[in-house]
Amino acid sequence: MKKLVIFFLMICLCLVGCGEGGKPDNVSQEMYDLAVYAIKVTDLYLDGHYSIGDTLKKLNSISLPELDTDTEYRGDILVHVKIRALLLTAHCVNAETQKISDFKDKRDKLAEEINYKD
Repeated sequence: MKKLVIFFLMICLCLVGCGEGGKPDNVSQEMYDLAVYAIKVTDLYLDGHYSIGDTLKKLNSISLPELDTDTEYRGDILVHVKIRALLLTAHCVNAETQKISDFKDKRDKLAEEINYKD
C-alpha cells in the first residue's frame, strides 16, 4: 500500500513539473516580453496575416537592450541571440536565400528557450 501511495505522489509531482510553460527564472521580464512579441509577429507571418515586409518592419522595431554579462538573468544572452537569429532569417527569407521552414525553426527554438506555449 505504501508503495502505491508513493507511486501516485511521484506521478503527481511529475505532472506538476511538466507545467504550462512560463518565463524561465534566468530570463528577465523585458527580454521575455521581447521574445514573445517576436514569436507573435512571426506567427502572424506564418499564418498569412503579414507579408514578409511587414514582418521585417515589426521585427526590426524590436529594441534589444545591451547585454550585461554580470546580470542574474544569464538566459537573456541566449534569448538575445535567438531573437537576432530570427531577424536574420527573416531577412534571408525576404531575399529568398532561406526557406520559410527555416524561419519557423528559428521561431520554434526561441519559443522553446523561453518556455512559450501557444
